[in-house]
Amino acid sequence: MKIEENISLAPFTTFKVGGTARYFVSVSKKQELFDALKWAREKKLEVFILGGGSNILISDSGFDGVVIKIQIKGVSVDGLKIFVSAGENLAKLVSLSAENSLSGLEWAVGIPGTVGGAVFGNAGAFGKSFSDNILEVEVFDTETLVIKKFTKADCLFGYRDSIFKKNSKFVILSVVLKMKSGDEGEIRKIMLENAKSRASSCDYSSKSAGCFFKNISWESLEVKKEDLISNFPEFKKVEDKYKLPAGFLIQEVGLSGVNKGSAFVSEKHCNYILNKENAKAEDIKSLAELCKEKVYNKFKIKLEEEVRLIGKFKN
Repeated sequence: MKIEENISLAPFTTFKVGGTARYFVSVSKKQELFDALKWAREKKLEVFILGGGSNILISDSGFDGVVIKIQIKGVSVDGLKIFVSAGENLAKLVSLSAENSLSGLEWAVGIPGTVGGAVFGNAGAFGKSFSDNILEVEVFDTETLVIKKFTKADCLFGYRDSIFKKNSKFVILSVVLKMKSGDEGEIRKIMLENAKSRASSCDYSSKSAGCFFKNISWESLEVKKEDLISNFPEFKKVEDKYKLPAGFLIQEVGLSGVNKGSAFVSEKHCNYILNKENAKAEDIKSLAELCKEKVYNKFKIKLEEEVRLIGKFKN
């Protein structure tokens, strides 16, 4: 286990922004993870677990603690079950499932990050979520220093949510997925269709963390859906959507293409905030706050970040 000091975190994120980590360690074995966590505990340092670096925004001041990058790899197939370690690339898992004629992850094609990150944030697309296939999650309890097995119910999965977001003492080690038997050709056909759909609607032109805000459940709105459509006829365009798209709301308040420094709201997909050149984390955070303010002022709808904010921000 090699603990480094003052390591820039920007290269480890899809936004490519952020300051330095006071301490940084990359672990490829469970024992290295345990040793790093024990060391941090003895030094009374805050810990941040880093996966693929998507869905996070690290502050310009960095992280004044220990950043542990999970590189624990390993994946195997046993019948309809896939056993996969947290550090495996999600794209590799999706490809492996197709190779073995296992259906259930076609929606995940093109989504960046690691398997651990997908469990942590209950990643999803096309109305599907990672939790749909989860049987069991192996975690390390940093308080008791004991490995535990969580059932799907134990994980308290919700829309882009899980117990791991609520309680940072649990570090994801691996997951067992239950898949369905399928035809490889049909699986790849659906993957291709999904990839084309993502390419046509998502904005990969610049550095970003994907969708910045969660889409919104109609049932959670302060205003009734019927009243919202009555007051704002433009909502008829999305009334059949399973959830109210955050990108639609941002577009309707006129923020498409708006910028703060080198941070821009995408004109192709307004739920993407782009780092077009050398944006600062504060620029991105400020632009996100503007989106929240404008949407609430006009529609009385609160946007909630899907992207996690790491470190200290000015506002």
